[in-house]
Amino acid sequence: MTSTLISNKPPYLRLDLMVNPKEPTYSEDQVEALFDSGFSGDVSVPAELVGNGKAPPPEGHVPITIADGSVVWVPSYEGHVTFKEFAGRIPQPIGVSVFVMGNEVLVGRNLMNHFKVTLDHGRTLTIEP
Repeated sequence: MTSTLISNKPPYLRLDLMVNPKEPTYSEDQVEALFDSGFSGDVSVPAELVGNGKAPPPEGHVPITIADGSVVWVPSYEGHVTFKEFAGRIPQPIGVSVFVMGNEVLVGRNLMNHFKVTLDHGRTLTIEP
């Protein structure tokens, strides 16, 4: 039997996100994230979600090409994502790169490539292992 995550608020889904787990100021939150099929990365978060507002130095900076074609350099952290619906069904947590930019949490294609993703006419977002 396969577990399924079904969101009735597409394109948003809930997940547990830990940012910078090696640091004492790590942050761990259950977040509602926008699935952005145009974002090729793993996860993007607003700055206030990193280190509980006391962000330690990033592990690096990475270039991101945004929708208008311009390139911005953003802080990057290691992170982990867990989906409660898949507990015991798939190896978790899933290691992700967390980029700090924007004003809401985004989940991109790189993370979602681990799953079957179905958007059903704007009514539901279904994620299956």
